[in-house]
Amino acid sequence: MKFKKVTEAHVREAALDFQARGLPDGFGESTGFDVEVDGELYPPKPVMAYANQRATGEPLLDNFRCARKTDCFKAFDRLGFRLIPRANPDHLEKWVNRYIKLISDGGIDPSYNELYKWEAVKWFQSHWTDELDASNVLDVIGEAFSKSANLLSGQHFLPLKMLLEMAKANPERTSRALRELFDEAIELERRLLNFEEFGKWYLGEYRPGDPISHYQSDRAMMAYLTMRYPKNYFLYKNGMFNTFCELTEFWPKYGSAKKGSYEVVFDFMSMCEALKGVLVANTQLMEANRARIPEDLALDDDSNLLVQDFIYAVGTYLNLESELNEDLVSEMKESFRSWLLEERGVRTSTASSYVRAIELLELHFGVKVYGQNQAQLKSLYDDLKANQRTEKYHHPEAASYGKKYFYSAAIDQFIHFLNQPVESVVTSELNQIFFGPPGTGKTFNTINEAVKIVDSDFFAENQDHRHAIRERFNELLISEGEHEEGQIGFTTFHQSMSYEDFIEGIKPSRPKEGDSYLKYDVEEGIFKKMCRLAAANEGKNYVLIIDEINRGNVSAIFGELITLIEPNKRAGAEESLEVVLPYSKTKFSVPKNVYIIGTMNTADRSVEALDSALRRRFAFTEMAPDPDVIAAHGKLAEDNGILEEERVKVNLPALLKSINGRIELLRDKDCLIGHSYLMDVKTLEDLRRSFLDKIIPLLQEYFFADLGKLSLILGPSFVEVVNDKEVKFAKGHDYDHVLVNELQERKVYRLTSPDTWDFEQILA
Repeated sequence: MKFKKVTEAHVREAALDFQARGLPDGFGESTGFDVEVDGELYPPKPVMAYANQRATGEPLLDNFRCARKTDCFKAFDRLGFRLIPRANPDHLEKWVNRYIKLISDGGIDPSYNELYKWEAVKWFQSHWTDELDASNVLDVIGEAFSKSANLLSGQHFLPLKMLLEMAKANPERTSRALRELFDEAIELERRLLNFEEFGKWYLGEYRPGDPISHYQSDRAMMAYLTMRYPKNYFLYKNGMFNTFCELTEFWPKYGSAKKGSYEVVFDFMSMCEALKGVLVANTQLMEANRARIPEDLALDDDSNLLVQDFIYAVGTYLNLESELNEDLVSEMKESFRSWLLEERGVRTSTASSYVRAIELLELHFGVKVYGQNQAQLKSLYDDLKANQRTEKYHHPEAASYGKKYFYSAAIDQFIHFLNQPVESVVTSELNQIFFGPPGTGKTFNTINEAVKIVDSDFFAENQDHRHAIRERFNELLISEGEHEEGQIGFTTFHQSMSYEDFIEGIKPSRPKEGDSYLKYDVEEGIFKKMCRLAAANEGKNYVLIIDEINRGNVSAIFGELITLIEPNKRAGAEESLEVVLPYSKTKFSVPKNVYIIGTMNTADRSVEALDSALRRRFAFTEMAPDPDVIAAHGKLAEDNGILEEERVKVNLPALLKSINGRIELLRDKDCLIGHSYLMDVKTLEDLRRSFLDKIIPLLQEYFFADLGKLSLILGPSFVEVVNDKEVKFAKGHDYDHVLVNELQERKVYRLTSPDTWDFEQILA
């Protein structure tokens, strides 16, 4: 990591350097942040450059970034210097003017109707009581939040529903949690953390093993606090915050929030306070806002709801530009170039000329191409046909592009490119299995794949944000109860799993008062339930995840339905089949919008040993150990996966590669060690703990009959030979004396103390 040698003293000296010498040559003014040093504000990048020069002697070079999540910011944070975002109102005017039109009579978007926020807060203020206890909490929540449906409930956001469930199940604990959340004498971060922990506690206590979210997220908690203290808080959504920052450039974008941290919430509140100063100073805006709020909804909220509504409106109602962002343009260029080469068969030089022609049109002549609709492109094409050889499209350094009709030809090809048939966003196999040794990311990739299938747009936007993907996965899990929300189901196969558990079976029903004998009902299993939901919602995709699919008797569990899961046998396919189920006597087929994802641990059973009927009907994706993932995404990613501590230097990717090479030679590739066991290693103690708790137990399982092989894999510091000559066999036995002598000389191996382990020796 850069700036590791910079100390607190270096930063203080650097601040003095900046006062004396100003910006170093080649450095620009800071626009996003200031760093606070001894009560004064400074541009962070020049200060870090001066500090690094004092620490290392390196010249002052503008060769690093200084923004959130960079080495520069991490160094300031490590040393205890506060970085303060800088508000930039330079681009706000157009957004404020649009917002004034939006909230005025005959606004620019007739669908705008956000007064429910004022109504929800006003109603809450009139119906909430701080005298909350077990006797009234359920009624108070139900009444006070009864106008808050738009804020606290949605297709995949159900905090109010869960809060009511909690209050009903444990009114004492719920009332106490709410009282603490609303206690302004307690630090805000502590209150948020405690309330979220309350949600986790509830799931563990009342919903153990139930794959459901408690939904008491930062978004929900900020809504609760805003309704209780509208002058102190703001309605919050992370996506709304980031979109506003991107569009207005008013505040540095925060990005994804770290799990267990509320820093992004505090940053949002700081931005809102800064933004409020700009908005309330606009008399035209404040008059328009007063005019649109009915008298019975007027609030003493210090304009906080106005601030949030403006932020939300910018991304939802006011973003009228149709421009594509740079990433999308770059992706479209590459797709266009590939299409020219692969589908049209043009030469590489011709494809490059077409792409270059469009670049010239956009950059030199100011003509928009990427992001334009068909009619606009056709109009441009006609204009180019008529005028590209005239002065209108003459570029002195690329005159041939107009003279040789490259401009019109490029647009013509681009129109054909846009008109090509669009393939489905979801390209996943209907039936697939991720297989590999332990710790290779099978579950990790299963979650990704499930979210991609069910909500491809969300996955495309958040595939680099693991916390967001995981939360979305939890939201999409099918819930129990009458509403049966969600689109992802989860089950694990085991030796006792049966057709009756998976498809349908006869199960005893819960006795009711007055019953004189036990009754039985036909109950659907998880797969039949998935198929029923999918058949009722053909526009949605459903995913069933089967963990450890190789541990169950697949033929017995699937029964006759093993044939029906084939793509061409599903409902609506040309060769679709249906069967009559043996218990319910109902017709059944598998919908084409049900995806099955299985995982299998090859250390338990190889792919070759699987039921042949299963192998024919599933696509298999191997998840092999990948040491490079440790260097790129592990906790030591900043150091390329290299651990340096206590005069020990261990290259974790190389360590894993060496171990697996030896395992494959001594056993086979199905029993390798996965990279996930080293992903969380940051210290030498972490490495010892990972080996003690995870890696060595696996090796002992692989080589249980010959632990001496562990010394071949890990080296002599991990395993020692114990030859106890004091051990004598019982007298009077009639066992073969030759074998007894051999056994007496047999080597016995045992693990050494973790403190003596030499990890560098593994690589020797």
